[in-house]
Amino acid sequence: MTPFVPLEEMIEGADRLHAELAGHLAAEHVVTDHRQDLASVLSTLVIEHAHAILLLVIEEKPSSALALVRVQYEALLRATWINFAASDHAVEKCVAPIPPGVTTAPDLFPTVGEMLKAIDGKAPAPLVRALSEFKAAAWGAMNSFTHGLLRTMAGHRNGYHPGLLSQTIQNSNG
Repeated sequence: MTPFVPLEEMIEGADRLHAELAGHLAAEHVVTDHRQDLASVLSTLVIEHAHAILLLVIEEKPSSALALVRVQYEALLRATWINFAASDHAVEKCVAPIPPGVTTAPDLFPTVGEMLKAIDGKAPAPLVRALSEFKAAAWGAMNSFTHGLLRTMAGHRNGYHPGLLSQTIQNSNG
């Protein structure tokens, strides 16, 4: 078993990474179409979630940090799907205005499994492999943390292992 990076070291490294990313994000990017715009918006959201996960760990709110991992994963998968596999019609539906008073979102996205299949062979292979392997390894835990199931109750009651939190930051930064 690979030893975990000590939590304090992981936090310091993540702080440096986030500062570097912020510098790159501050540069202006020319967006030429809705597909690029949506992928960019979702990618920025992925980075926001990574920063929030880090802050929640620092503030000793690990259950909330762990719940955000699935939200971050799905935002990254959706960004990849929109960029590489979504039809032009699906992209246009995603940018359509939401009428005032509408409280339910239209069903615009395929399931996680369907998006993974759709990006296979279209998105860069290492990215598809990473998204697929992470889902295979962590989906059950992500569901538990997102929905307040057994893992969340046990961790909140007994405390979380620092190695889990270090690994969570590492995965989030990936």
